Amino acid sequence: MLMYLLVLFVGQSGLQPIDSACNLKIYQMLEDFEYIQDGDIIIGGLLTANTHITTVRPEGENYKIVLCINLQPQYYRQLVELRLAIEEINENPSLFPNLTLGYHIYDSCGHETKAVRSILQILSGTREPVPNYFCGRKRKIVGFIGDLTSDTTIISAQILSLFGFSQISYGASDPILSNRVAFPYFFRTLQSYYGSSLVLSKLLEHFGWTWVGIICIDNNSGENELRVLTDYFSRVGICVEFTIKITHYLDEMSYNDQPYINRMKEIINKSTTNILVVCGKLSKASVVRLIKIKAALIKKTLIFSPSASVIDHIVSHIIEILDGSLIFEQYTVYPRDTREIREFINNIHPFIYPEDKLLEDIFLVKFLCSSEDQYKNQLYKSLYNKTNAECADNNISEALWYLHNVLLNAPSPHVHLAVGIMSRAFHEMHQYLSENSPEKGRKSHHYPYSLHHYLKKTHYQTKYEGKISFDGSGEMNTGYIIYLFTYEEDQSVNLGTFGRFIPLAPSDYKLIIYPHTIPWKTKNGM
Repeated sequence: MLMYLLVLFVGQSGLQPIDSACNLKIYQMLEDFEYIQDGDIIIGGLLTANTHITTVRPEGENYKIVLCINLQPQYYRQLVELRLAIEEINENPSLFPNLTLGYHIYDSCGHETKAVRSILQILSGTREPVPNYFCGRKRKIVGFIGDLTSDTTIISAQILSLFGFSQISYGASDPILSNRVAFPYFFRTLQSYYGSSLVLSKLLEHFGWTWVGIICIDNNSGENELRVLTDYFSRVGICVEFTIKITHYLDEMSYNDQPYINRMKEIINKSTTNILVVCGKLSKASVVRLIKIKAALIKKTLIFSPSASVIDHIVSHIIEILDGSLIFEQYTVYPRDTREIREFINNIHPFIYPEDKLLEDIFLVKFLCSSEDQYKNQLYKSLYNKTNAECADNNISEALWYLHNVLLNAPSPHVHLAVGIMSRAFHEMHQYLSENSPEKGRKSHHYPYSLHHYLKKTHYQTKYEGKISFDGSGEMNTGYIIYLFTYEEDQSVNLGTFGRFIPLAPSDYKLIIYPHTIPWKTKNGM
């Protein structure tokens, strides 16, 4: 896959003359969504705010432009946490004395091709990717953070492993990344599907639910999770009545999908199980399809795996479906809402960050506030079939109020935790080299092939006074919270804590269920 993408890039390099023999022109993008803050040492990384890419051909031109689309405002929190973490680290003189930490980050747009382009850009330190990054100036890159999705993380880890760079993902859960032979420098702040599938099977066992249906988001990660999930279910005697696969692509309006929708409704309505497990990462398109089969789903109790990230997609049209559902999320060791995060988010304003292209696009796409770039306005008008206009101060204030609330209520994506752990490992590495080999300590910018040793043994102090670390597979097992989503008569929603899974507790106390009275949709929840 990696070699295919690199060959593909070279094959697409004929859009414009290459200025330097060192540069590789992959394709022309409208926006790269690049974020740079200089420092003595640099953390590189990938975030996912846009979730897809598409191509458009400008009127009268013979070339195509690549655009990142399907921007999710709640995913902007990834950038918020990264910036805040870097700021807090630089304000702590005991951590990096006489050093400043910077970053070089891109939005991968949830696409492998864009992820490869971005990694090569960071490694080369140039706007155009350089495959053998030594063409560019050598930079003191400590390691890499990201990405959110397994597909983009796997391809980036394949590249970074070639150069010995340590990488911490905050969202990729594909088990293949736990292969220490293939990915010796890879770590993540969560468990793979194996961990979450084990916990899901424990919950089903607890309530005696041995007859279930599965709805799988039909992408690479969803297919992989489905295989692991069904394997764990079979081990404990849980039978799967049916499996429905829902496409995640954004083409649901490009063809008549009513026969497909009718078939899904028929399967669910005829089924005898009342328990449906939803796995695979939800997207805008898959949520649209769930809404189209709402009449069938509201009769069932849905259980969402951690990978579904359903909390990120709670919108008015899906609330009735979620009523009475159970939602698994990995326990967040870094608080979602702190004074520092609140102050940072409340300070977000397009006038303060005029060069922030993600923020500009949030206002352009979500709030229809026009950009100063008229070409971009016209392109987005054609793409989204919406007209933008210059926003008055009161419109901007309303948009900011909405955005701030979205970001404050978004689950922590563990980016702050990933940056904190990497910086702590670097601190311990730098301290050891300085004490045991002063000369080597002064030249300790050769972080490749070294930092992962310190990541393996670093114990990170959390804000809850606990300590966490990576296990032998490079995973972090912090346990799970199980939420119960309810839709009240006054049309308010409630996300109450239904239970916990505590991995270090004795076997009889690992799974804890809190409520005495459980409002199942059907008798005995079956």
